[in-house]
Amino acid sequence: MWYKFIHFFKDRLIIKLALAIIVLLCIVYGISGPLEAGIYKLLDYYYFDLGNMIKEDNACREAFQEYVTENGITSEDIDSICEWNSEYPDVSLVLTDDTYIRYSSSANYNQSFERLADYYNYHTTQELISNHTELYYMTFYGITFADGVTLFASVESYGYTKVYLFAYYLYLLFLLLLFLIPLLLIVRGKINYIKKLARELRILESGDLTYNMTEKGSDEIYQLAYGINQMRLSILEKQQQADANQIANQKLITSLSHDLRTPLTSVIGYLEILKQHKYKNEAQLQEFLDKSSEKAFLMKDLSDKIFEYFLVSQRIYEEYHMEKIPVADLIVGLLDNMVFDLENLGFSVEAPLDGWQYSGSCLMDVEFMQRVLNNILSNIRKYADAAVPISINASEHDNFFELRFTNGIIDADTEKESTGIGLKTCEKIMREHGGRIVTQMQEHRFTTSILLPLIQEKQ
Repeated sequence: MWYKFIHFFKDRLIIKLALAIIVLLCIVYGISGPLEAGIYKLLDYYYFDLGNMIKEDNACREAFQEYVTENGITSEDIDSICEWNSEYPDVSLVLTDDTYIRYSSSANYNQSFERLADYYNYHTTQELISNHTELYYMTFYGITFADGVTLFASVESYGYTKVYLFAYYLYLLFLLLLFLIPLLLIVRGKINYIKKLARELRILESGDLTYNMTEKGSDEIYQLAYGINQMRLSILEKQQQADANQIANQKLITSLSHDLRTPLTSVIGYLEILKQHKYKNEAQLQEFLDKSSEKAFLMKDLSDKIFEYFLVSQRIYEEYHMEKIPVADLIVGLLDNMVFDLENLGFSVEAPLDGWQYSGSCLMDVEFMQRVLNNILSNIRKYADAAVPISINASEHDNFFELRFTNGIIDADTEKESTGIGLKTCEKIMREHGGRIVTQMQEHRFTTSILLPLIQEKQ
């Protein structure tokens, strides 16, 4: 059961792709947490453990003090302070005295004030240090302005946040590539396989059926390649069979033509002798007539072989005209002639048949059924032992009408000389009638039975 379950998943391309996606998502999910923690740990180590963030803060504070000193900035020159802060947008700057916040980069200083008093009225006079508990967690340093006033300044650089954000995006990109690249490689492998099959199909289209399609994997694409290979082998086999049939046909026609020409020449010779009355007496006349008749029958057998061979091997289609024939008419109409012919050939026939005792009917083509009986008659004439009576019996059973012929055999090895074409022809005809022909050999006796389905009358 597990074997079938595993093969069910292996043999479905969509399931394989779905499993690949699930596995890749699990890998990405499993690696995302440790990877993210590792990246942030490295950044924390660089900025916090190594003190680089403090170095950046000190550098920003020194730059602000240098700006104030070089440009003579007073403690009330808020515009100049904002201008410096705009040049360092990643720096958080807070200036306070003992009571008020004099400047904070988080406030809105983009507004223009006509007088310094407006600024104090808008912000400073309203923002007491005591109202901002977050200031207690900041580190302040003294900054001396040009007017001699020293304000407390908190200068903190937040440039590292961009590095963290960039690392986060880089981390997401890595996870995306970790998912997409293996998936694209799997899809690319299948696409390349399909392209290869397309190239190989063009080779087959050019007529080279000996080229073997590449079979790889176990999914639907493999099944397609396997199916094309099987079709290719089937076509090759049929072509080889057709070539072999053509060679066999040529050999058979050549052989049968030679065999047919020999008795035909003899018949023509006998006819010329009879035409010119070159026989000595009536006995010789009868001898020539018998030989001519024998050769004529031989020619008939040979011509029947040719027809039957093409009927079977070349699959010639013939139209059947089925009629409802009572079994009694079959026995009276067909068998009487057959019994008469056998008795003329010197055979003893035991046929205790009374056609009127059979009430059933069969669908049959009389001409083709006569051909089956003629074939049986021909085989009896060639292989039956005239010293053994021929038995012909009929019966109705199991919704079938059975006609059975039993005869002795001259030599058990004689059957090996037969091509079997006549039997194949009879089998084909009986199949068309929905019946069958059965042969059996036992203790130098040969039995042939033909079975025809009886018509089931509606009640």
